[in-house]
This record gives sequence, C-alpha cells and structure tokens, in this order.
Amino acid sequence: MWLITLGGCAVRLAVALTDDGLIYPDEVFQSLEQAHRVLFGAGFVPWEFQVGARPWVLPGLLMAPMALTGGALGPRVMLALLSGLTAWACARLARSLGGSGTAELLAASFWALLNLGVLLGSRALGESACTLPLVLGLALAVKREATVREVVIGSALVALAVMLRLQVGVMALCLPGIWWWRGQRRLAVASLLTLSAGAALLAGLDWLTWGSPLQSVREYLRFNWVEGRASQFGTQPLSYYPGRLFASLQLVMLLGSALALLGARRAVPVAVMTAAFITVHLAIAHKELRFLLPVLPLGGVLTALGVDALREWKPQLGWAGAAAVVLALMLQPRVTSLSWSQLGISHATPDDAAFDDGGPETRLLRAAGRLREVCGVELLEREVDSSGGYSALHRALPLFDASHPPANSASVNAVIATRGTREGRELAVEGEHALVLLREGCAPAPDFQANWPLLF
Repeated sequence: MWLITLGGCAVRLAVALTDDGLIYPDEVFQSLEQAHRVLFGAGFVPWEFQVGARPWVLPGLLMAPMALTGGALGPRVMLALLSGLTAWACARLARSLGGSGTAELLAASFWALLNLGVLLGSRALGESACTLPLVLGLALAVKREATVREVVIGSALVALAVMLRLQVGVMALCLPGIWWWRGQRRLAVASLLTLSAGAALLAGLDWLTWGSPLQSVREYLRFNWVEGRASQFGTQPLSYYPGRLFASLQLVMLLGSALALLGARRAVPVAVMTAAFITVHLAIAHKELRFLLPVLPLGGVLTALGVDALREWKPQLGWAGAAAVVLALMLQPRVTSLSWSQLGISHATPDDAAFDDGGPETRLLRAAGRLREVCGVELLEREVDSSGGYSALHRALPLFDASHPPANSASVNAVIATRGTREGRELAVEGEHALVLLREGCAPAPDFQANWPLLF
C-alpha cells in the first residue's frame, strides 16, 4: 500500500517539478497569485477577489509553503504530496465500505495512476486540494460501525473539503441523511452539528476577510445560479462530461463505469453522493473536466468494490477484472500527451499537448525576477492571464502583454518572445523562447500598480 502511495506521490512530484504550464487560469490567479499578493505585495486580482466571491481558504493554505520557497514551487510540491496521499485515503474508504484487501490495493492504484489525477493533482485548484480531506473524511464518516468520534472527525474533514471547493457541499449535505436513513439518529445529529460548525467557521473567515458572513458563498451563488453569468465562459451539452472522460481516460472510463455500477450496491452512500455531485454539474451549462476531479477517486473506490462483487460470484472473473483495470490504467493516454481537445478545452491548436504549455514563458518570468537589470517585462506572445503572473516573476515590476501594452514603451526594458524576433541581448533561453534585454533602465510606468485588477 505504501509503495503504491509513494508511487502516486512520485509521479505527481515529477509533474510539479517539470510542468510550469497553465491549463486553467484559476490554478494561478484564484490561488497562487492571491497568496503571493498577501505575502509579497504584488499580484493580479481577478474579479472574484475584487467582489469577495471566493473564500481565502485555499490561498491561506498555500501561504506557508510559498513563504518557504518564495514562489509557486512550494505550494505545488505540497499539493502533489496531498494528491498522492489520497491513494491511501481511497484504500481506507474501500476498507470502510467492506472491501477486501485486493479492493483496497486496486482503489489506491486507480487514483495513484489515473492520468487526470496526476496531471491536475499538483495544480493549485480547489478541486485538487479538496480530494484528500473529502476521501479521508468519507472513509471515517460513512463507515457502518463508525463511532461518534469518527463521524465528527470525518464530517469535519468533509467540511474542510467544502471550504476548498464549494460544490462538494452537495455531498456533505448527504452525510446526516445517511445516518438518519440507517436509523442512527445520534450520529446524524453529530454529523449535522459538525458540518454546521464548518459553515460557521467559513462565515467567520468571510466576515474577517470580506467584512460579511458567508459573502464568498452568496456572491458565488449569485454569479453562477441567480445571474447565470458562468455561461459567458462557454456552455457545453450534457454529452460533454461522458465524451471528455472517454477521450482522456478511454478504456479506464468504460471499464470503470461498468464495474462502478456493480460496486454501487456495496457502497450506496458513496454512490448516491457521487451521482448527486455529477447530476448537479450536468445541470450547470458551463462545464469543465476539472469540475469532476473530486469524484474521480470515489469512482476508483466503486470500481474496486465492483471487482469484489465479481470475485464473490466467480473468483476467476474477479482476478480478470482487477487485471483488466490495471491494464486499462497502463494503456490510458500518457500525462505528457493529453491534448487540449481530450481535456475539453477550447484552444487554437486543440491537438497539441497541454503539458507544460506556456512553461517556457513562466520559467523566463522567474529568470526575469532574479535579474536586477530587468525593470519591466512584456509578454509578446502570451497574455498575462495564461502565464505564471507575479507568483512566477516574484518582483513588483511592471508586467504587460501584447493585448495590454504599456502606456509608455520605455517603461519595460525586457520582452519574452520567440528567439530571433526581437533585437537585444538574450538574458535567458528556454527552448524556442528567450528573455531579451532591450535597453538599460526603464522610464516610469504611469499605468503600473502592484495589485492589478485582472478581468477575464
């Protein structure tokens, strides 16, 4: 079990250390950039942190590792380890639901090797950060022989997952109902009180940071449900999630879905929570594949329990099912080859790999931050909202892009562009891109401010 868990941590660490690209703007500007802004005084401010539509839980969680490394590396390493440890939590959940030792190992292996979990596990997204507390919390809170103490601790972990990703609240609301349905009124009340305490804690945090209790929840629901403005980022049909899951997971999705249906009979509470979560996301017009990340480890647990069901019917079928799942995981698309279209993201070159897309520019931003002769930077081929931002630059310098150029071109003296397209001295090179020094010194930048409103 620990070898599987360490393997899951290792592959995620490898991604964290080699992939500096950006898949979703939220993974920088909703988390890393806000932590950097508090710690070091510079960062872009998206609309959510202008109106208080996001809680400070995730940025607050990232501040300690960021303070240690002075940038995004510490948070990414921490998140990679937490995502890897979720494999162990999956095994705990399978055991809590009556799974065999084989089911435990298979549930852990499923999450440790799943390409979407590896690709997104080290990214500073609420969906990534919430997986460990969610799965471990359910392992304690839904166990049929659970004590009051276990239900309280498990519900508290699930409440933390909700603070990191509000949509997990759909599953949290099911917990007291599960124990009520089982006839354990005392445990239902314990779970409800614990979840209520978590809501009160979030309300207090919002009051402290935004000046109003539960402001982040109210603003988020108003934007997405009342005004329906999430649709301005694109709308997708009901077939989006099945289609993208098959495109990115292929045989894992087909085999896992069939086995998960078998396993659902052995884990009705988890199956109901998973179905409720997916149903809510199907009803939302704006869909992104990452939104389903919190339930993918639960799908792995249900798949493992489905293998147990086959083993009880015919042992040979069970072993064949387990081998087939492992083989499917081996044959799934490699993390480094997953394309934008497979991830369901609109892109100018949909067949290109998403891995490390924009990574060279982010690494050059880091280099610019370390070089004292650089006093202003312009990205010529990438917009700032698809770059590493100030959490990569790590200095309060004017930072512009081609779509938002500086009012005074002399206020920047370095550009990041394809090699050979701009004259000047190359200070650093990353593949086909270079950080080019145009001149010595910079004129004042009248449109520069350390905390820039970012509208995207």
